[in-house]
Amino acid sequence: PSSVTEIGEQAFNLCMDLRSIKIPQGITEIRSATFYKCLSLTSIDIPSSVTKIGRSAFYGCSSLTSIDIPSGVTEIGEDAFCGCSSLAISLEIPQGITEIGEYTFNGCSSLTSIEIPSGVKTIGKSAFGGCSSLASIEIPSSVKTIGEDAFYGCGNLKSMYLRATTPPTLNSPVFSSCPAVFYVPMEAVEAYKNAEGWSKYASDRIVGYNF
Repeated sequence: PSSVTEIGEQAFNLCMDLRSIKIPQGITEIRSATFYKCLSLTSIDIPSSVTKIGRSAFYGCSSLTSIDIPSGVTEIGEDAFCGCSSLAISLEIPQGITEIGEYTFNGCSSLTSIEIPSGVKTIGKSAFGGCSSLASIEIPSSVKTIGEDAFYGCGNLKSMYLRATTPPTLNSPVFSSCPAVFYVPMEAVEAYKNAEGWSKYASDRIVGYNF
C-alpha cells in the first residue's frame, strides 16, 4: 500500500511465483536482494522517489523483460541485475550513476542496447560479461577504468565507440571472446595503439572515428 515507506533487505527473496509488483511512491531504496531470484517476476513499477538499487536486488530475475530505472537513481549495487536473462531491447542508465559495479548486468543475455551516461568513471569486473546479444556500445569520455572481464563473452559485440582521448585503464583480460572493433577519436588512435592492454588490438581493431 501507499503507506509503506521502507522495504527491508531480502523482503521478497525467492518469491518464485511473484509476477508483478508496484512499489509505492516514497520508497527511496530497493535494498540488497529484495527480489533475489524472483523467477516469475516479469514487470515492476519503480517510483521516481527511488535513489538507490542495492546489491543483488534483482539477481536471477530471469523472467524480467523490461525495467525503467528512475532518473534520480545515483547508485546501483553489484550484481543488481545479474542473470536477468530476459531483460531485452534496451536499457538506459540514469545520469547520476558514476560507477557500474562488478557483475551488475552480467548474464543479461537478451539485452541488445544499453546507454551509459557521461558521468560514469568505472566499469567494474564482469559488469557486462555474457551479454551475448549486445551488438554495439558507446563508452563515454568520463570512463577511466574498465575492469577484468567487463565484456567477457559478448560474442555479438561488433562495435565499441570510445570517446576518451586518453585510453581507459584496462584490468586485463577485458574483451575475451569479444570481437569488437574499437572506434576511438582520430587524434587518439596512436595513443590507444601504444597503451598497455590496448596495444594487442593495434593491428586491426583500433580505428579512428570522427565523433
